[in-house]
Amino acid sequence: MPIFQHILTPDSSYIDGTISDHASHIDDLGRVLQRHILEITLENPLRIFNIEIEVLDMNDNAPQFRRDAIHLDISEATTKGERFSLSNAVDPDVGTNSVKTYYLSESEYFNIEIQTGRDGSKFADLILIKTLDREKKEHHNLILTAVDGGTPARSGTVNIFVHVLDTNDNAPTFDKAAYNVKVMENSPIGSLVIDLNASDLDDGSNSDITYSYSLYTSEKTQETFNLNPTTVKKKQSVHFSSFFFSGSPNVLNNNQYFRLDTDAFGEEGKVPFLVLQRSLDREQTPQHWLLLTATDGGKPAKSGTMNITVILSDINDNAPVCDKQKYTATIKENAPVGTFLLTISASDSDEGENGEVEYSLRSKHRGPSPEQFELNSKTGKLAVRGQLDYEEKQMYELKVLASDKGSVSLSTQCNVVIRVEDVNDNQPEIDITSLSSPENTPPGTHFQIHAARDPDFGIQSVRLYRLGQNDYFDIQVKESEEDKIPFLVLKKPLDREGKSEHNLVLTALDGGTPSRSGKLNLTINVLDANDNRPVFSKDIYTVSLNENAPIGTIVIKVNATDSDEGLNGEIEYTFGKTQKKQVYDIFELDSITGEIRLKGKVDFEETEIYRLDLQASDKGQPPWTGESRVVIKLKDLNDNKPEIEITSLSSQIPEDSKPGTVVALISVRDRDSGMNGKVICKISDNVPFDLTPSIEENMFSLVTKGRLDREAESHYDITITATDSGEPRLSAAKTLQIHVSDINDNRPVFSQNPFEIYLVENNTPGVSVFSITASDKDVNENAAITYSIRKSDGINGDVAHFFNIHSENGEISSMPARRTKPGNMVLVGGSRLFCNPRLHAANFSTGKILNSRASECGICCWEYCKGSWCGHLYVGGETVSYCARSR
Repeated sequence: MPIFQHILTPDSSYIDGTISDHASHIDDLGRVLQRHILEITLENPLRIFNIEIEVLDMNDNAPQFRRDAIHLDISEATTKGERFSLSNAVDPDVGTNSVKTYYLSESEYFNIEIQTGRDGSKFADLILIKTLDREKKEHHNLILTAVDGGTPARSGTVNIFVHVLDTNDNAPTFDKAAYNVKVMENSPIGSLVIDLNASDLDDGSNSDITYSYSLYTSEKTQETFNLNPTTVKKKQSVHFSSFFFSGSPNVLNNNQYFRLDTDAFGEEGKVPFLVLQRSLDREQTPQHWLLLTATDGGKPAKSGTMNITVILSDINDNAPVCDKQKYTATIKENAPVGTFLLTISASDSDEGENGEVEYSLRSKHRGPSPEQFELNSKTGKLAVRGQLDYEEKQMYELKVLASDKGSVSLSTQCNVVIRVEDVNDNQPEIDITSLSSPENTPPGTHFQIHAARDPDFGIQSVRLYRLGQNDYFDIQVKESEEDKIPFLVLKKPLDREGKSEHNLVLTALDGGTPSRSGKLNLTINVLDANDNRPVFSKDIYTVSLNENAPIGTIVIKVNATDSDEGLNGEIEYTFGKTQKKQVYDIFELDSITGEIRLKGKVDFEETEIYRLDLQASDKGQPPWTGESRVVIKLKDLNDNKPEIEITSLSSQIPEDSKPGTVVALISVRDRDSGMNGKVICKISDNVPFDLTPSIEENMFSLVTKGRLDREAESHYDITITATDSGEPRLSAAKTLQIHVSDINDNRPVFSQNPFEIYLVENNTPGVSVFSITASDKDVNENAAITYSIRKSDGINGDVAHFFNIHSENGEISSMPARRTKPGNMVLVGGSRLFCNPRLHAANFSTGKILNSRASECGICCWEYCKGSWCGHLYVGGETVSYCARSR
C-alpha cells in the first residue's frame, strides 16, 4: 500500500504523484527524521512540482524484555561484589525514544550497574552488595524496569527470581544443651526415655543428621547405652519442618538397657527416640551420663552435642535387711518392767520413705505379740513390759517385722529368742494319772512317765523320783540334757484276768533348799495286746490337680498298714481334728479305701495349695493312730477371659483433631497368672486410631493417628480386643462408638459455574427467569446457604435494579429492565454461609438482553486473577473492564 495517495476533487488538476526519493537523518534535538520526496505532475497547464515530506519519530513503543522472567541460582557463599549478567530490554523506537536506563526494585542484597554496548544499547548487570543467607531468606523476588528517553517516558518490567543455594554453614543443634531425664527404675520394657530432637537449618544432605556418642562418653556408659549411628533427614513442608528417619527403624544392638527406636511422623519419615529395652536397678546404678553428638551430612561435616543425664527414680523394690537373722537374750523372771534387752537393726537400700524402716513385734506363732515385751518402732530397742514367770514360760520366741514406708510396704523378719532364768518358788507337779499296758508286755519293759513339772530351773528343778511299794513295777530315772525322765519298769508279767489295774504312788522331789516335793496316785490299766500303730506309706503326699477339675475326681489314694490282726489291725481313715472347715466342704475322704475325691469346686485364683492332715486309726482298744499330710497343689488353667474397662471416653471428637489426640483410656486385666494372665490388646484395622500403652502396666490410650474428615467418615465403630497368652487363648472385645463432629471446612459449591441466561427485553416484572442451586458438604448450621445478588460496577447500571433472587431457594426473578443500548449485563451471584468463620462461594452469570439488532450485542470475557473475577466488555467499539471478588 502506498504511503501517500492523491485525492481528486471537482476542481483538482492533480493527476499523478510518486515518491522519487527517501532518506532518514537525526535532527539537532535527537529526533529521527524520515524524508520522502514526491514529484507531482499537473496538467492543464502542464506543470511539475517536487514536494519534500519529513516524518518525525514519536515515542509510541514501550521497552520490552525478551523473556517473561529471569531465574538465577546463587550460592549463599557468593562474595559481595559478584556480578550477574541480565537480559537487556529492546525498544522499536530509536534515538532518544529508545532504552536509556534501568531501575531495580528496592533490595538490601542486590543493586544494578548500567552498561553501554558498542552499538549504544543499554544493559544492566546485577551486583551482590550483601552476603546472602539461605536460612534467613531462600528466595528473592526483584523487578527490573527498563525506561526509554521519550516524553513522556515509557517503561517495561521483568521479574527476577533469585534462588539462594545452600552451603553447609550451620551445625546441628539440640533444642537444649543438656537434658535431665527421670526414669522410674521399674519402667516397663518399651517405655519412651527421651526424644532425640536435633535440628539443622541447612537443606538437603547438609541437614541429614547422624547421632553418635562423643569420644568423651565413658566406655561403661557406651556399653550400657549402645547408640547406633542413625541418619535423620529433614522433611520440607509449607507449615513446618522437622527431623525424620528414612527407611526402617534402627535398633541399638548389644545394649543392656536402651535401644534407639523410631515412630512415624507425617508421610515421609520417622522421628528417633530412646526406648528402654532392659530392666533398670537404681540401687546398682542410680544415674547414667551420656554425651550425644549429632553430625550433619555436609562436606566438611558439622556437629553439635547434647548431655543426657538419666536419673533413676526409686521404687520400693527392696525389702529391709536385718543385721542378724536371730537375736538372743537372757533375763531373770523377776526382772522389773522397762528392763532393756537388746536392739534390732535393719537397713533398706531404697531411698526416701521407701528406705525408712519401722519395727513391730510378732509372735513366732500366729497371733498377737506377747504382752511381756515392747519394741520401739523407730529405734528397734526391745524392753520388758510385763511380769515374767519362769514357771509359766521359760523361753519366748518372737518375730520382729522390719517394714519400710513405701506405698506398697515391703518387710522382712528376724527371730528373737528370750530365755527366762528361774528362781525356786514352785514345787514339782506330775500331770499323768493313769497308764495302760497290754497284758503280753514282757518283763523289763519301760513305760515312760511324763516328767514332773517344776517351773523352777537348774538345781531347783526335779532331782529325784520315788515309787511306792508294789510287786510289779519299779522306778528308773534317765538323765537328759535338761530333765530327769522317770520310767516305770515291769518286774514280772502282767495278768489282766488276775489283776487288771495297779494303783501306785509316785513322788517327785526337787533339789532346792529346803527340798519341795509333789505326789501322784498313778493307775496302771492292763489291756489286750494291740501293740502296733497304723503306718502310712509316706509321711507327706504331694499331688498336683488342675483347677476346675470336675466334682468326683479322685485326687489321691493314701495307704496305711497295721501289723496287728483282727480289729486291732483294721484301719479307718479320717481328717485331722484341727482341719479347717473349708477342707470338709471341698474334699471327701473314703474312710475304708483312703481315696480323696473332689466334693466342691477348686479355683487357683482363690487358693493355690491345700494341706490336708490325715489320721489312720486301728480298731483296737484303745486304738492306735498314725498321721500323715497330703499337699495338693492346684495348676492354673486359662479359665478367665481378659476384662476390658473403659475408664474415660470422648464419644464426640472434632474432625480437626490433631494426630495423637487422646479419645479414651482403657484398662485391661486377667485374673489368671503367668502366661495365662499376660494380655495383648489390639484395635480394628483400617481406622485412623491407634492404641498406645501407658507407663502403667495393662493401661492403654486410644489416640488418633491420622487426620479425620467427617465428610468422608462421620462415625467409627472401634473394636478393642484383649487376648491372653494362655492355651487355648481367651479373648474379650469391647466396641467404642466414636462420632466425628463437624467443623466449617467446606465452601458452598454451585451446581454450575458460570450460568448463561438469555432474556427478552421488556420482560414481565416478577417472572422467574432462572433458578440456581448450591450445596455444602458440611451439616447443620455449617451447611445453611443464603443466596444474594452482589452489587457490581454495572454495564447497564447496577444489576440489582433488574433482577431479584430468593435468598433461600436461589430462584431469580426479573424486574422491569430499561435498555439504553443492546449488550450484555453481568450478574454476580453469591452464597453466604452463616457460621464462624464464614465461607463464601461466588457464581458469575452472563445475561444477554436480546433485541432485533443482535449483531450489536457486546462481547464479555472473564478471567480469574488474584482472588477476583475480572472481565472486559466490548460494546460499541469501547472496552469496559470490571472485577468481582468473592467474600
